[in-house]
Amino acid sequence: MADVVVAPLVPGATGKVEAAQTLSASDTFKIPNNGKMCLRLEETSLAGSSTVTVVTNLTVGGLAVADQAVSVGSGVKKYVGPFPTSLYGDPISVTSSDADIDMQAVQL
Repeated sequence: MADVVVAPLVPGATGKVEAAQTLSASDTFKIPNNGKMCLRLEETSLAGSSTVTVVTNLTVGGLAVADQAVSVGSGVKKYVGPFPTSLYGDPISVTSSDADIDMQAVQL
């Protein structure tokens, strides 16, 4: 697995053009996180659903807090976040169950 650094889109008064990242199941995607990061996830196949996992880095009482698994149905666009740095860290780490997900990180 390779780490892939993803630059987030930072909206501005005149607008920004989206540049989505296609996720792969073999890589971990690293996104800078200021606690106001959101992800737009789009399942691009018409043949099923995909799962995107946002990794947590927190333990409570010595037990790891479960990662956030997000199911995205066939042809669906879903927005998730924000991701508090105390729970998800900086950068956040994102993995995908397959290559049918396009992701755009958006910093609010």
